[in-house]
Amino acid sequence: MARGGRRPRWLRAWGAVALVVPALLLVAASAEIHRPTNSPDAFYRPPSRIPGRPGVLLRSERYTRGIPKEWRAWRILYTTTRDENVLAVASGVVIASDRLPPGPRQ
Repeated sequence: MARGGRRPRWLRAWGAVALVVPALLLVAASAEIHRPTNSPDAFYRPPSRIPGRPGVLLRSERYTRGIPKEWRAWRILYTTTRDENVLAVASGVVIASDRLPPGPRQ
């Protein structure tokens, strides 16, 4: 120990670094966790006038992200109902094979 019971300056500096580095890591981790997510694109914005019945297709477009080549997919926006038959807008992805077996479908 240095004079008067104080620790050497280099030891105090290392102690400060040992406290500041974990604090900075925690701030960085918190910033990553609370980073804003992407907002949905315009496809998911419902039209100003929504038909008054469920089951109406409002919008559709081809969807290719993560879909194997032998499949086709579309993202769709459609009308549906929620609790107590309240009209709502929902979205989904429809996926179909490019290689359908012969014969009728049931």
